[in-house]
Amino acid sequence: MRELSDANAALTRRVFALETALGRQPQAPAPAPVSAPPPMPFVPPLPPPEAVHAPEFRPAPPLIRQEAVAPEAAAAAAIEAEQIESNVGLKWINRIGVVTVLIGIIFFFKYAVDNEWIGPAGRVLIGVLAGMAALLAGDRLWHRGQEVFAQGVQALGSAILYLSFFAAYSFYDLIPQSAAFVLMLATTALTGALALRYNARTPLILALLGSYMTPFLLSKGEPHDLFFLSYLLMVNAAAMFVARMKGWKSVESLALVGMWLLNMLWTATRASTAGRHLGAIFTVLNWAVCAASPNAWVPLLAQFGASVSLGIAYERQWGITQTLLVAVFFGGLALAWVKKLPFGAGVALLSYWFGVAVVAGPNITEHVTELVLCYTAVHLGIFAWTVVRSADVSGNARKLDLLSAAASGVIYYGAMYALLRTEYNAYMGLFTVAVAASYLLLGYLLYRNVPAEDRDMSGPLLAAGLALAFLALAVPIQLTGYRITIGWAIQSAALTWIAYKLKDWRILLGSGFLAALAVMRLINEDATLYWPPIDGGYTLLFNPRFISFAVMFVSLMLSTYWMSKMDEAPKHNAAIPYLVGHVLLIWGLHLELFAYIDSRTDLTSPTSLKALISSMILACYGFQFIASGFARRAAFPRILGLILFGIVIVKLYVYDIWLLAVGYRMVAFIVLGVMLLAGSYLYSKYRDKLSTLIRDA
Repeated sequence: MRELSDANAALTRRVFALETALGRQPQAPAPAPVSAPPPMPFVPPLPPPEAVHAPEFRPAPPLIRQEAVAPEAAAAAAIEAEQIESNVGLKWINRIGVVTVLIGIIFFFKYAVDNEWIGPAGRVLIGVLAGMAALLAGDRLWHRGQEVFAQGVQALGSAILYLSFFAAYSFYDLIPQSAAFVLMLATTALTGALALRYNARTPLILALLGSYMTPFLLSKGEPHDLFFLSYLLMVNAAAMFVARMKGWKSVESLALVGMWLLNMLWTATRASTAGRHLGAIFTVLNWAVCAASPNAWVPLLAQFGASVSLGIAYERQWGITQTLLVAVFFGGLALAWVKKLPFGAGVALLSYWFGVAVVAGPNITEHVTELVLCYTAVHLGIFAWTVVRSADVSGNARKLDLLSAAASGVIYYGAMYALLRTEYNAYMGLFTVAVAASYLLLGYLLYRNVPAEDRDMSGPLLAAGLALAFLALAVPIQLTGYRITIGWAIQSAALTWIAYKLKDWRILLGSGFLAALAVMRLINEDATLYWPPIDGGYTLLFNPRFISFAVMFVSLMLSTYWMSKMDEAPKHNAAIPYLVGHVLLIWGLHLELFAYIDSRTDLTSPTSLKALISSMILACYGFQFIASGFARRAAFPRILGLILFGIVIVKLYVYDIWLLAVGYRMVAFIVLGVMLLAGSYLYSKYRDKLSTLIRDA
């Protein structure tokens, strides 16, 4: 018994120590009164735990640490589980229950109607009484602390009232339209008042949805345009005011979507009949309501909604539509400046062009002057925004402004090209150059407007890249035929030189793009200039096709030279234009000599002559590669030369020896053998230095 008493006391002290470590302050157990007979024999005071010598009851240190932490983790897990269970059991089950009860009431009404249990007036009266009872019950539940459950009950009551008043008007003809409208509007106001009283957004969302449905549920097709637009404006303005006052973003989002969807719906169906100016006035008023929002996304989305609504309202009426769209565009820029909206310029730009797309009609060519002025004003407005803000913003804000400036030029050019190409096609190349010049000016202003300590070259470089892109686009627009290839080739080399001078490898991306365009056009268009062959009168080498090949070759060789001198880009990148240029020149020489042979009618064996000339071109080119490789101490040309020699040898022994005429065969073997020996001589002469050349390369 003594050992059990000692163990009990040790465990009591251990629990007390653990509770103290966890921050609790348990009261020490009061000593047993002396006068009362204890249930057990008296236990004298025990020494501290350290003095207890019973090893089986000594607490282990790891177990103490685990017990000190485990209650906190268990408490957190219990709280999380409680929150999940509360969300599911209280909120979601409550909402589903409301919908289920409402559906059940609808089924009951239908069953009562089918069996004629209750007359029309009785059904409506029961519905009104049930709705009021649900509202009162929700109020009682709210005051008892069951806020979430009370919201569901009150939502059920509001829905029953809406349904009852709608049935009294539409199904049973018990009340006139005006009375039904007043009663449903009163239900909306009551629901909104409950939302304010209980500081709960769910009743306000329900009231807003009910206010949107009321005009459609009570409509009999009679137009009341001024009343409808005024009603929507007041409802949305009130909902947004309350939402901003309470900080309910979900309510403001619903009001925003409902406002512009219903505004566009009315504009699309009634503007042409009821009056376009009426729709424009309420569109601007709705936009003003949204512009006052502290949330950045509300005025931005309203900008888009206003532009599209105006475009729908004034479809095919270019003059007044452009004036309104431009006004809304600059209003959006001013609002973005005042409220410091990050996407303000981009949204204003896209909204304007969406509005223009909605207006588009077959009579666009009748308003060229107005459209050119409005398009240009919007484009220059974005440029001015970018320049003025460049000194005040940085980081993502500056990148967004630059992106808006780039998008503006692309959209502006596309719209102007579609507008002017029919009547002013001869001047489109000049117009493209003018757009390129505007981007050069933008880059210069961005460079000068930003202080040197904060200067970021991304803006000027982007503007320069766009300017060069438009210059490249001007070539095929203004020029024709092989001149396009030559223009792109010259621009590509010029870009590579600029990259070399500015020591910026990013410019090489534009150079490579232009070179790729030129090469593709050379292959697909210029290479077929003299096919089928010309009978007589063919000018060898001095003709548009070979001039295009030659200019392309020179452009690629210059790009190779300047790229090899740049430390900012890998040296091996220069091998790409080098290899492409020589392949194109070899192909161009083949085309020229083959075309010349085809133009001659006095040759007896043109096929054998073509095969011989092809082998000689490859052999001469291979020898040139090897010689230049030794002269420049470069391995890459020497490898290319050996590859060409290998092609010549395979061709000579597989094709030429069997198919060439006797005379051509002798010439081929002698000449090609000499060329091969000459290449071998170079390797023999420099064999002692070859290892050094390879190591240096």
